[in-house]
Amino acid sequence: MNVAMFIVGFFIFTIYVGFLMWNIFTNHRKNREENYPNYYSRHTLNYNEKKSNAKVLQEKTKRNKVKSKQI
Repeated sequence: MNVAMFIVGFFIFTIYVGFLMWNIFTNHRKNREENYPNYYSRHTLNYNEKKSNAKVLQEKTKRNKVKSKQI
């Protein structure tokens, strides 16, 4: 009888943990979509379209040098 109780208890606990994890992941996804609908799509890396950080920094310094010469 004791072994049967542990098996039933383990089965109930496994179902509980399964639904708990499902609930956490489902609500996390819904919360992310409602609060920040385009946040994650903006931050995906597309190496073909985006410039490297070094190129961006070079362009910024060039712009700053041009502005400082005009002043």
